[in-house]
Amino acid sequence: LPLAFLEESVRETELVVRSKCENPLVAADLTRFTITENMLFAIVLFTFDLCLVAPPDMYSRENCFYACLNECLRRRDPQFLKQCHGYLYYLMTGLCRLPAFSAD
Repeated sequence: LPLAFLEESVRETELVVRSKCENPLVAADLTRFTITENMLFAIVLFTFDLCLVAPPDMYSRENCFYACLNECLRRRDPQFLKQCHGYLYYLMTGLCRLPAFSAD
């Protein structure tokens, strides 16, 4: 993942997380499910797609954070896994704390 793409993803993710945390209804849900701001950041960063907020053809799906992270995880490099342990903790813990979706 080129550094510029990562920086842009982080900037956009920070904006999304800030706006969600400032919303009283969302903040109440985060508290109720014990999802921290760091967990929310990890979830939003993983699911964020620059292709949806940028002009067409500016970014490709291959340059999105989730695609690059998944590619690195598939390599099973112990050094990489050690380096991203903190991020993966926040991501997986936050996802586990989310309630199951119900269409009702």
